[in-house]
Amino acid sequence: MTFNINNQNAGTINNVDGDQHVHGGQRSTVRLHQDLNQGRDAVADLRSAIDACPEATADPVTRHEARCIDEALEGEEPDRAAAASALERLTQRLRSLGALASAGAALVEPIRALAGWLGPLASGVSTMLPL
Repeated sequence: MTFNINNQNAGTINNVDGDQHVHGGQRSTVRLHQDLNQGRDAVADLRSAIDACPEATADPVTRHEARCIDEALEGEEPDRAAAASALERLTQRLRSLGALASAGAALVEPIRALAGWLGPLASGVSTMLPL
């Protein structure tokens, strides 16, 4: 038998040929440091895009929401729900300022990347972004 297995991502993966019987359960430990670094990289890209956008840089609400995202991702255990809420507020604010339209992909792509990293918690963000 040949296994053709592509990208698997889980705490425990069992690929077997035939029957498998597990007695006593299975446990695993998942380390999310790389995942957290990806989120922080997305925030850094978003920060750079905001800094390059005059409408966003001049707005105190935009700067506050960006700080809220930064704070939510500090420490070992990020507060993804708080980051997602702040990202939704930030995106709505940037949209109302016209910054999403004027900056285009330079601002939209980092928002989309961060929303993707946050997952379902930030699902409302994609509805605010231009296609």
